[in-house]
Amino acid sequence: MEEVRQHRGKIRFLGGLILLGLIYSGWLHFHFRLTGIQQLDGVFGVLLGIYTCAHPAANLLDMALYHHGLPGPISSKSAYVRWWALNIAVLLVGWVTIVTGLLRFSAAG
Repeated sequence: MEEVRQHRGKIRFLGGLILLGLIYSGWLHFHFRLTGIQQLDGVFGVLLGIYTCAHPAANLLDMALYHHGLPGPISSKSAYVRWWALNIAVLLVGWVTIVTGLLRFSAAG
C-alpha cells in the first residue's frame, strides 16, 4: 500500500513540474518579464528546465536499466505506457522551459 501511495506522489510531483514549466514559459510569452532582468529570467528558466528534466530522466533510466517500475497491483501494460507517456511529457516541457530560458538569456536588450 505504501508503494502505491509513493507512486501517486510521484505522479503528482511530475504533474506539478509540468505545471511549473508551463507557467514559466507562458508567463514569459505573455508578460515578457519575470524579474525584470532578461539574463536572470533566462538563468532561472534553464535551471528550472534542467531540474524538470532530471526527475523523469531518472525514472525512465530506472525502468529501462534496472526494470524497476510500477508497484505490484497496478503494474499492467497500460499503466507502464501511461507512466512512460507522463515522463516523456515532463521531459518535453522541461526541454521547452530550457529553450525558453536560453532564448530569454540570449535576447538582446
